[in-house]
Order: sequence, then C-alpha cells, then structure tokens
Amino acid sequence: MAFPHLNAVPFSTNQRDLIIVSRKYTEIDQVQRMQDLVCSRLTGLMDDQGRIAQPSWIKALGSEFDALRHPQLAIANPAIYTFPFFLTWQRRHLWGVLPYATHSRLGVLVRDCHPRLQDLKQLEAVYSKALETSIQSGLLIWSNDPRYADWLTWLLRATELPTGGFQPFTLVEQKTPITWSLHEKPTVFSVGAYLHKEILPLTCAAIADPRTSTAYASFAQELEIGQLEELLTEGEKSWPAASAVIVDLAVAPKDVTDRGWTLLRLPHCVYLPIGIGFSVASVPLLRDKEFRNRLLSDAGETLRSAKDELAVLGIDLDPILWKQI
Repeated sequence: MAFPHLNAVPFSTNQRDLIIVSRKYTEIDQVQRMQDLVCSRLTGLMDDQGRIAQPSWIKALGSEFDALRHPQLAIANPAIYTFPFFLTWQRRHLWGVLPYATHSRLGVLVRDCHPRLQDLKQLEAVYSKALETSIQSGLLIWSNDPRYADWLTWLLRATELPTGGFQPFTLVEQKTPITWSLHEKPTVFSVGAYLHKEILPLTCAAIADPRTSTAYASFAQELEIGQLEELLTEGEKSWPAASAVIVDLAVAPKDVTDRGWTLLRLPHCVYLPIGIGFSVASVPLLRDKEFRNRLLSDAGETLRSAKDELAVLGIDLDPILWKQI
C-alpha cells in the first residue's frame, strides 16, 4: 500500500493491497447485491495475488465518502469502487469505470411559491418524453441537448436582486451544528462535493453562458450531504420563495414531497457514465478480458430488475454498455 497510514491494519510488504471502497448509495436492494457480487469476485481474484484492504475510516464516512476528496486512494494504489461510480471529466486522469448505466438527471427541491416553478415543470415533462424516445431508439448517449439545462440559469437568475446582481448567502454566526435559520436571502444550494464541484460546473459549460457560470461559481452554496435534512427542516419554517436545492436524487429524503416540497427531476446535460470504478493503478488487475467482461455483465444483470427504481434516481441502465468487448 503506497500510503500505509490510510489503513489501520498491517499491510503486505512485498505487494500492494487492493483497496475496495463500498458504501451505501441507495435503499434499492439490487444495488447492495451488486456491490456484494463485485466484492466477492475481487476477493476470489486476489486469493493468489495479494490481499484486500478495506480501511475502517472509509466505512465510518458512509454516504459522506466522496472519491474527489480522497484522491490519495487512487494516486498510487489499486482501488475498486463498488458503489455506482460517477466518471466525470475531472476524474478521468485518476479513475476509470466499467459502465453499466448513464446518469441523466438531478433533483431540484423548491417550494410551491418558486417564481419559475411552472417553467421547471414544463421542462421536466418535455425532457422526460425526449429521454423515453432516446431509450427506445437505443440513442441514450445522445440525449444531452444543452437546451434542456436552461433550468440552472432560471434558478440562478431567480435569486438576482431587483437592481441586478446577486446577494451572496452568508452565515452571520457560525455554529456547530450549522444553523440555517439565517437563510433569509434567495439562494441556490447544491448538495455534495461531486455535484457542486464536478457535475454542475460541466452543466454550466454545456449551457455556454458566461453569466450563468459566473453566478454559479460566485453564489451557489455547497452543502454536505449530512446538512441537507437540517436545511430542509429549517426551510419548512421559513424559506425565500426563489431559493432552491439541487441534489443527487439518491440522497433526497423519501418523504420530501409529503413535507410541502416540490421535487423535480431535471437533466444536467452531461454525458456521465456510471459503473464499477477503478483507479489507474488497478488496471493490471482488470487486464483479463474474460474476467472483466463477466464482472461487468453480471453487475448489470443484477441491477436489471431495478431498472425502473434506478430511473427514478436519474440512473438509466443501458445493456449496450455491458456488451462484451
């Protein structure tokens, strides 16, 4: 292991251990079964080649683990990520993916009083029809028309001051845990580093409007996944009409619509494959074409029965992706 301090147990001295990163991504049973299958196959593969390490600190982070914030795992160590792994453009110099799906939509949470609510609902309906057509025609990869990303511009412009420009969101008093009772100004929140720093900046690039990119970079407020529930609870007491929360649909609370929120599923318009993630250092472990093809195919087939449930989370299974190569 290139960074021994990452693991709490002794490690082999003559070869690097394979690090397996697993975490709960969703309540869907098939996703956990898929992760168990990948772990089992890798354990069998490593029986004669080395040892597997699963650092306890990764397990302790749970759903808060974000590959982007822990590149040290991938820089010099073979690492496999069994949970649905997003391969954004920024990750491609350190990671790869064996894809079984693409990710197409994010969740947007607003109250019924949001000034662009009807426009957002209309765009959601139009995109849903376009996505269905592209899936039926086998052209899912081409369903990223940047015009469908206009919703991000709408959200940001809805928070503009009457005189033009934006009022940055600030906490007057920092507390632990953070209190959101001071959220008095319209704000666009984005939840999770991978969404705030990876996916949405690419959406801004797809829109190709410098005003949207500047407003997002300057005024969108990043939240940790663990802070989402607190923000929503406070928002149910008091919430500026134009504020919105952009969230990975997999971490949006299940009861959110029962609590007075409108949840929209809107396209980020970025080609974003999802699958079994791997670090560059683990490529030699996957060089066996038969093993690699079988692993990917079986992972995809394990998820197939949850196709509709995954689609609700913005994940579109695509059997074309796990055909043998």
